[in-house]
Amino acid sequence: MTRLTNNIKETICKNAINQSPIVQQIKNTEQKLKELAIEIYNDNVTSEQIEKAFKIQETINGLPFERWWWGDQNWFVRHCYLYVNFGGMEGKLDFPENEFRLCLEEMPTYSGDHEFSKRYFELQNKLDNLWKQKDDLHTEITAILNSCTTVKKLQQIWAESVNFIDNIERVPSNTLPAIVVADLNKKLGIGTE
Repeated sequence: MTRLTNNIKETICKNAINQSPIVQQIKNTEQKLKELAIEIYNDNVTSEQIEKAFKIQETINGLPFERWWWGDQNWFVRHCYLYVNFGGMEGKLDFPENEFRLCLEEMPTYSGDHEFSKRYFELQNKLDNLWKQKDDLHTEITAILNSCTTVKKLQQIWAESVNFIDNIERVPSNTLPAIVVADLNKKLGIGTE
C-alpha cells in the first residue's frame, strides 16, 4: 500500500491539470496576445524605419570609438515585450518567445473603441477567466487528494486518478537520515544509564 505523500499529491495534481483542455486554451489565448503585440508593433513602425536603425547601428559599430553600453553590440534598446495604452489603460504584451524588437520611444496609444483595444480586452478577459478556472481546478483536485492518505483510497474515491499516477510508485520518498539515538542523546547531554 503506497502512502499518498505531498510529493505524490503534487505530481498527481500537476499531471491532471497539464492534460486538461484549460491548459491548451491558455496557451492558445497567450499566443493570440503575442500575435496582437506584433500587429500593434507593425502598426507603429515601418520596415524602412527598422532597416534605417540597423544601418545606423552598423555604421556606429564600424567606428573606432568606445561605446557606452553594456550587453550585446546593439545601439538601440530591444525588448521582448511592448507596453500599449488601450483607452487609458496600460497593457503589457509579450512578443513570441525569444523574439526581441527595437523599443519604441513612445507608448502606442489606442482609443477604447479601437479594434486593437477591443481585441486586447476580449483576450485578456478570456485569459483571466481561464487562469481562474485552472486555479479552481487545482483547488478541487487538492481537496480530493487531501481527503486520502493512500493511493488505494484515492483510487476508490477517484478511479480516474489512475491516469495521473504513472511512475509515482518509483518516486523515492523523502525519508529521514538514519540517526543513532544514543549519539544524539549524548550530544544533547541527556544521560543514558
